[in-house]
Amino acid sequence: MQSGVASIFISPSNTLATVDIKGLLLLSTCKHHMASFIVSITSSTWNFMSLLLLSTKSDS
Repeated sequence: MQSGVASIFISPSNTLATVDIKGLLLLSTCKHHMASFIVSITSSTWNFMSLLLLSTKSDS
C-alpha cells in the first residue's frame, strides 16, 4: 500500500521533468515553426487581400 503511494508521488515529478525537457525542445523548434507559420499566414492574407482588391476593381 505504502509503496504504491510512494510511486504515485515519485512519478508526477518524473513526468514533469520529461515534460520540461520536451517543452524546451518544442520551444526551440516552435520559434522557427512560428516564424514560418506567421510568414505563410501573412503572405496568404496579402494574396487574399490583393484578390479582393482585384475583384472589386474589376466590378467597378
